[in-house]
Amino acid sequence: MVWHGPPDSIQRHILDEARRRHIPASIQQRKHSKADLHRAVEQLGAIDSGTGVFHNFEVSALAAFDIDFDGVTVIGDYTQPPAEGVPAADAALAQALTTETGVAVAIEHGKFELL
Repeated sequence: MVWHGPPDSIQRHILDEARRRHIPASIQQRKHSKADLHRAVEQLGAIDSGTGVFHNFEVSALAAFDIDFDGVTVIGDYTQPPAEGVPAADAALAQALTTETGVAVAIEHGKFELL
């Protein structure tokens, strides 16, 4: 279970009930709240691909929840190969977006398509 905020009686009750039912359960503490993540997605979604921090990046999708990452994931690809190389460009873009939104940002490459 992911959890933002300090442990409280609700969290304790959930864990106690899981133990009572012999259900393995654990808490993964999160730095960012659901509201923080959704605000960051809205903020990033308002930036058009090809402009501002995304001047060389085409955004395919934004993800606000990942069990393995406490932040927002930006999915897309560069419109032109970055001169500094993809790993360095990813690191610089992620840092710029983290600074802009106040939440951690990860870059994933690909095109998000609904099937």
